[in-house]
Amino acid sequence: MRFSLPRKVKRAYKAKKAWNERAEVSPFLINYQGELYYYIMFSPIIGQFKGAMVIDKNGSVPWLEEAKPIIFRMNGYNNMINFANKEMKETLKRPVGMMRRVERQVLKVYPNITEEHKLYNEISLLARMCRTIYQNHEKLVSLYKEIAVISQRVQKHNKVLDEESFWRLFDIFTEWHMLLFVEKRMQLDNYVQLPKIIEDVNSKSNGGKLTKSLSKLQLIKRKEVLEEFLDGVIEPSIGNAKTLPYTDEGTEEFREMKKTEAFTMFENRLVSKIRN
Repeated sequence: MRFSLPRKVKRAYKAKKAWNERAEVSPFLINYQGELYYYIMFSPIIGQFKGAMVIDKNGSVPWLEEAKPIIFRMNGYNNMINFANKEMKETLKRPVGMMRRVERQVLKVYPNITEEHKLYNEISLLARMCRTIYQNHEKLVSLYKEIAVISQRVQKHNKVLDEESFWRLFDIFTEWHMLLFVEKRMQLDNYVQLPKIIEDVNSKSNGGKLTKSLSKLQLIKRKEVLEEFLDGVIEPSIGNAKTLPYTDEGTEEFREMKKTEAFTMFENRLVSKIRN
């Protein structure tokens, strides 16, 4: 830790630390309602996280109910930055260029499709799905870059996690999952319709390349990956993303579920470990 820790703060957290534990003080402070707080994590000499507490700059230890919203922010910030460094980075590696290619192939085979076509809804969804995925990718890249800017400001410059930065990260985190939810739901619906689409494409003289592309989208492994995401994107006790439509109403409900999940998981998994 680069800053000098006040003696009162040291005494306050040492009073809560077991002899066989180590304490790690966050290298930046938390600004909550105009007050600055230190965040301390406790863990065994060898082992995982065991407890946490916050102490204000003067060495005062707030009561549990006062400490909870402060720790919620700090724990949430750490989780979101870790998520960005791992899962978000991996997501951005996906080959979305394939979706642009499939969209072009769809438009070539069905250049002037109308509502009278027997597969109008299915073909329209396929084209919209492709477009959604590569457009979403651009949005995801932008969100990831914004997270990097916030992280730099908090950890390298201001050394303070302010409320504006936290809530913007919270919104980004929710938006990220919402974008992926929409495209995964669209892909799963499209997966079910692929046999009918492929059969129709095979009847076209210029459908060879599209058939080959759609066959890759029909792999059972791909369906399993989509279902795994939708099963895990929201804690089952909160809701089921598979039951939500990807309409405006569905995405808004998804957002609310994701926010509820964050507060519920905090209460269930971390509050009992707070030592304030």
